[in-house]
Amino acid sequence: MRRERFWKKACAILVCCLVSAACFRAPREREILVSTAISLKDAFEELGELYERWIEDYSLSPVVVVPGDDLDFVNSEADLKRVLDLLERHGLTAPVVG
Repeated sequence: MRRERFWKKACAILVCCLVSAACFRAPREREILVSTAISLKDAFEELGELYERWIEDYSLSPVVVVPGDDLDFVNSEADLKRVLDLLERHGLTAPVVG
C-alpha cells in the first residue's frame, strides 16, 4: 500500500505551528455545542495538549515549533521574516514559500 509506505518514512524536518485554543474561531460553535458534551474551547485545549505530548515524543526527525500565538506571519512581514529565519536556522533554505 502506498499510504502505508508514506507513513513509515520520516520527514526531513517537522514544522509545527502551535497555538492556544483562544486563537481558534468557530462560526458554528453553537451548533457543535448542542451535539457534544464538551465545549469547543475545551476540545481545542485537549487537542493542543495531545499535540504537545506527541511532539515531545517525536524522534524521527528534527522538530521546529513555531509559536503561533506570538506571531502573525500571515499579516505581518516582520513576523513572517522571523518564521523564515527560524526555519533557515534549522536547515531549510529559501524558497520556503512560493
